[in-house]
Amino acid sequence: MIRDNVIFGKENFLFLHNGAHAETSLLIGEAVPEATSVRNFRDNISARRAWCAERGIAYAHVVYPSKHLVYRDHLPDDLAGRVGGIYQRYFAGDDEILYPIDLLLEGRKQGHVFRTWDTHLNDRGALIVVQALLSKIGIEAGDIQDAFEVAESNLGGDLANMTALSGTVPEMVLRQKFRFFISNNLPLLPRNRFHSVVIRNRHSVTESRLLVFGDSFLHQSLKFLARYFREILFVRSSSFQEDIVALYEPDAIISGNVERYLMKVNRDVDADSFLLSQLNSPDYASDDRHQLAFNAQLSHRFHRLAYDRWTPAIDALQPSAETQLVPVQDLVSTGTSFRATGNDPIFSIHGTAGQRIERFTVEFVSDVDSVAQFFFIPEGDRTFSGEHSISLAVVRGFNRLQFELGGQLVKGLRFDPLAAPGTISLRRSELVTLPG
Repeated sequence: MIRDNVIFGKENFLFLHNGAHAETSLLIGEAVPEATSVRNFRDNISARRAWCAERGIAYAHVVYPSKHLVYRDHLPDDLAGRVGGIYQRYFAGDDEILYPIDLLLEGRKQGHVFRTWDTHLNDRGALIVVQALLSKIGIEAGDIQDAFEVAESNLGGDLANMTALSGTVPEMVLRQKFRFFISNNLPLLPRNRFHSVVIRNRHSVTESRLLVFGDSFLHQSLKFLARYFREILFVRSSSFQEDIVALYEPDAIISGNVERYLMKVNRDVDADSFLLSQLNSPDYASDDRHQLAFNAQLSHRFHRLAYDRWTPAIDALQPSAETQLVPVQDLVSTGTSFRATGNDPIFSIHGTAGQRIERFTVEFVSDVDSVAQFFFIPEGDRTFSGEHSISLAVVRGFNRLQFELGGQLVKGLRFDPLAAPGTISLRRSELVTLPG
């Protein structure tokens, strides 16, 4: 069955039908990539590789296989025997390009590698691809799984949203055991055009800087790459942005695209500048935190003082190398209660007595400017008080607040998101505790 451009497959699996990139039509041969796309793709990759080699920058490109090909056996019977690889049929021939279909098929022996109701890989699949990418740029990551723990989370998906399918399905997730700074402007954007992410991990395996040009598939892989790189700048772009490379000064560059995007590939030399196109664009948005991080990364070469001021301030927020973080707890599973007293909404966080709290992070949208306050009861006290609290400003729109307690031993926690009448929409909340 096909509904709302979504294919309903076997064992509850969903697949994208066509859409802007005509994925299924390409896979069954009813549509073909433009002739110029094949030439442009090959020329782009060849030019990028040569450009990076001249400057001593490691480079790798990945084409993410279609979900239809990895889960052919989950497609409806009338479609399963007709699909064939877009990359393999039209673009193959460059052994340096990573097309990890065999790796993902092998990975299925351990469990699912794509999400059930989503077009994207799950964490197992993303990790498989990251390990192969790291190998391409000279980093062996055989021990990467030691830095993550396996968990399960109930998730929906982009395909479920397309067809208004309610509910969730259990999915395998990998949660990192280490901590790093991350700033992401996607929640602020009206669409994904100017999406960027900045990551810094002062305890990374290497001191190298990584630049990533890609789409949402590479974006979901950043937490794995963060294990190995001191800093990562992700820019959503199908093209190679030489001006960003010059400003950022990376040691390695990874680029990538999902297979259906091969339908139409433009020349890199004809692409718009990611940076210049932001100017006065209604599609660009950021907050002070992200803009400071983004600007610092692009100041690495020509305005080094801005970078040098930003770096120690960020590093001070991260724990020492010997500090082992216990798994992040989501407030839903930890247990919370909500009540409102007059103008003061209050979230009480249960089950935290006797725990050492490293940090509390919360993301929400507010319709007012106000102040959020995070209360903790230290050992020896009995009640919440302003003396033992942290206050942060709340702005109208999206907020990402991080309250640092530095391992404080507590008897209780409470979060007051607003100090004035208003409405909030809670997006995400995490509590990180320390052992002992």
